[in-house]
Amino acid sequence: MLLEALVATILVGSFGFALAYAAARSAAAQRTGNAQNLAVGALRSQLQATGFADGCPDAGNNQTSLQLTLAEGIELKSVDRSCSIAESTVTASGVSKTVKVPHVEFRAVDPVRFGSSDPLLLKN
Repeated sequence: MLLEALVATILVGSFGFALAYAAARSAAAQRTGNAQNLAVGALRSQLQATGFADGCPDAGNNQTSLQLTLAEGIELKSVDRSCSIAESTVTASGVSKTVKVPHVEFRAVDPVRFGSSDPLLLKN
């Protein structure tokens, strides 16, 4: 009878550890997702405030590094931004026009906040 109680206790304990592990993984995934959403929101706000092609050269490629505030007291120290202008032809109603299109890419690496050393990459 004591052996059965011991086995039951071990089984219940292992299920408890499994549930605690699953809850911890879920909390970590939510924290990572929240940090990524804050970063995307901050980048969107920055693009709306300064314009999409702000700082893009007329020819060639421009790379800058900026610091983003995600929330009060939470900052991304280094967000790399690369920008280039490419010419493209747009045709509408039989009329063709050559336009300059900015190609912008943001790359942020923060293993602590994003939960991985892989960069958060946003580009058009």
